[in-house]
Amino acid sequence: GTGMGLGFGRAAGGARDRFDKNFSDLSGGGSSDGTGLGLEEVFVHLPQISATQSLLDLLHRVGHPVLLVGAAASGKTSIVKDWLKTMDLEQASRASIGLYGSISASKMQTALLIPLEHKSGRVRAPHGSKALTYFVDDLHLPEIRRCGARPPLEVFRQLVDHGQLLDSV
Repeated sequence: GTGMGLGFGRAAGGARDRFDKNFSDLSGGGSSDGTGLGLEEVFVHLPQISATQSLLDLLHRVGHPVLLVGAAASGKTSIVKDWLKTMDLEQASRASIGLYGSISASKMQTALLIPLEHKSGRVRAPHGSKALTYFVDDLHLPEIRRCGARPPLEVFRQLVDHGQLLDSV
């Protein structure tokens, strides 16, 4: 198939309720309110998912940006978020940015700058000597201008291409 992950939320109405109850009984509580393991907290590591995460890890180690492409609801976000949990937070930082249709270039730049600290003058960098990994979700959502440009993505492209941003905020 073309999907990368599993979708559990496909059952409707009573079928979903019965599944949730049965899963709750099996997991010893089964709620997402902290009383047990909830269905949305389950992540099944299929061979394709493990392979994708291994590739993410290899590319990340050598500093290559990664773009996951796949059908809607194929599990791309879940795969990356699960992989991010494996990062050693003593050596690296991580930041997640979810894009939306009306995000502006300045809001995108602000979101990219938030996890950084001022070092000297106008220089910003990750805290301490850590590396910073950004996870930017839903790249397709920012609105397209009449000329075909998507300014928030241009800000992100500047960071990827040049390794730095012009601090105009």
